[in-house]
Amino acid sequence: MSWIFIAGSYLRRIIYQTFASKAELGNARIIVVGNLTVGGAGKTPFVSYLAQNCIQRNLRVGIIARGYGRDDESILVEVMHDSKALRVGDEALMLKQQLDCPIAVAAKRIEAAVYLYKKYNLDLIISDDGLQHYKLPRDYEIIVVDGEREFGNGWCLPSGPLREPITRLHQADIIVSNGENPSYVYQYTLSCNDFISLDNNYIKRSQKDFEDQEIH
Repeated sequence: MSWIFIAGSYLRRIIYQTFASKAELGNARIIVVGNLTVGGAGKTPFVSYLAQNCIQRNLRVGIIARGYGRDDESILVEVMHDSKALRVGDEALMLKQQLDCPIAVAAKRIEAAVYLYKKYNLDLIISDDGLQHYKLPRDYEIIVVDGEREFGNGWCLPSGPLREPITRLHQADIIVSNGENPSYVYQYTLSCNDFISLDNNYIKRSQKDFEDQEIH
């Protein structure tokens, strides 16, 4: 089954890359930040960091995502500061609260990219996930790897955690490790600052406040 999955994903990539077009995106550059494994690898915090740095360089930046976990993932929605997580997805809403740039979610990320470009005349579009969404053309690929778990048993679905073979790393422009791992040149480490009460956002606690306590 894994071999069938590999063959299918390879053919799908070739077909979509052959017909992918940037005609509707003008001169906007597209960076895809993705990973090879199912589950989280730390892509969204990296997207936030990348977007913030590009914004500081006076680039007109937009972010696109699928908006996992929302009520209807099929529709295209622009994320606003007062959007509901059930409508746009919690990660997209978090990005909107952190960044001063337009964000849109859609199952077909190319539709979100075209929407943002036409509305805001963007220089750069960053896709949060979507490495395997080959309908979306891209100028640059960044693959985020979980520095601790890496690639599990090395097998593709359903026998392992991989969406594509490990050899797919060779096509990426940059590989970034989330967590210390000597195998990778580029690394970053997520750190927790404060814990914030969901009942009252003004109530904050530091990590030290919870030392020697059992946490759920």
